[in-house]
Amino acid sequence: MSRMALMVAVVVLLALGAATAYVLTGAGGGTAARASVGVVTIADADLESVRVEFASGEPVEVRRGSLADLWLLSEGGRVYPAHSARLRAMLRVLGEARVTPGGDLSKEGVAATVRLRRRTGGEAVIRLVGEPLGGRGGVIVEIDEAAVSMQAPSGVHQMFRRAGLLAWRSSAVFPAGTAGVSRLGVRSGEGGVALARSAGQWGLIEPVSAPADAAAVAAVLAGLDRAILTRFIEEGAEGEGARVSAESEVRELEGEVVKRRVLVQSVSFLGRGVEGVFTVRLEGALREADGSVAPLWEAVAEVRGEGLSGLSTRAEGYLSPVSFGGSAADVGWVGFGEEGKAAWFRRELESWQRGEGGGAGAPASEDDARRVRQVIEMLCVARADRMASALGFEAAVEVWLGRAEGEPLARFEVGLIAGGDGRAVAAVRAGEVVRLYGHPSAVEVVEWLARQR
Repeated sequence: MSRMALMVAVVVLLALGAATAYVLTGAGGGTAARASVGVVTIADADLESVRVEFASGEPVEVRRGSLADLWLLSEGGRVYPAHSARLRAMLRVLGEARVTPGGDLSKEGVAATVRLRRRTGGEAVIRLVGEPLGGRGGVIVEIDEAAVSMQAPSGVHQMFRRAGLLAWRSSAVFPAGTAGVSRLGVRSGEGGVALARSAGQWGLIEPVSAPADAAAVAAVLAGLDRAILTRFIEEGAEGEGARVSAESEVRELEGEVVKRRVLVQSVSFLGRGVEGVFTVRLEGALREADGSVAPLWEAVAEVRGEGLSGLSTRAEGYLSPVSFGGSAADVGWVGFGEEGKAAWFRRELESWQRGEGGGAGAPASEDDARRVRQVIEMLCVARADRMASALGFEAAVEVWLGRAEGEPLARFEVGLIAGGDGRAVAAVRAGEVVRLYGHPSAVEVVEWLARQR
């Protein structure tokens, strides 16, 4: 190639490079014409609220609730719990969308205005202009009074349409879940039950005080977790049936002080449709330490949940069939009579000591040791055949269980009653409930206990 031809080639290449730079960066070397990523970027922890104002109709607002990871959606005077995952997905779409220069959009009609308010102050405004065409839609972003026009993927427009926003509403009966529930109530009319959890153990507190069947309580909570809202109802739902309420303690650090409040979630059954569909009213509220209550949400919806049909308002549905709610391994001594001191058996490694009152013990006989193990088995492990009211029950002996260190664990009244066929049945009273054991070995244990007084 001649020197002249080489010089011409270099000039052409330089000209092409300059033209390319002009297209990508603009004539003045700025960034207005460069393809970029992100409509607007806001950290999840910094988002306070999202308000969408439409050209016609009521606005929709999603705001951070007074509890961590709880969002509330307001529309037309109604408030619903919202999926926090939908908020995070929205921020991800806005932050990752590939945008290009939008040109002059000032003459286009604004379909919706999105206001993203930050917890740290200020807001970003996104105006969705016109209708998307060819997979792209006009967007004007205003931050600190500076406006930038751009073309964004049509998904940005679609994400903020009314129907899409209403899909952010939580489909859960209890949006905060049931994992932290410590009190549970199931009521209908004047009847119902109340349960509470303490030290990991569930117990009935109304209408009787007694250990609860952990499996029965777990089944209720699991049914509530599995239930799915299928449709929200805006008008015309009336009536009142059974009501399930769940309370969870909420602890949040405010400065150097731990603030304790109680989240109350409830579902009231208004009616039952076909194929296991119920109409329900959902409510959520926060109870402060001073007893004041702040409503969070209220909605009416249809819910599908086969697990909800088994809810019981009778105490029998939650009573534990086992007399003692603790573990047999915790039992270090068994006593009889007042405060368990008339006669007692104390565990010593693999053997048992027998004594009376405050005196020293002596090794128990092999038969007595076997009977003590049967007592512990009956009270701590065996499942009662049925339960009955304690009204009129007369005990033969008072039985105490305690820890090896001496601390009492539980007190029972034990005796025999006549069964339906006239045969003797072992009866164990704990609080206001009597559990009946019909197996002959249980009767023999009670007869042995009666001789220990």
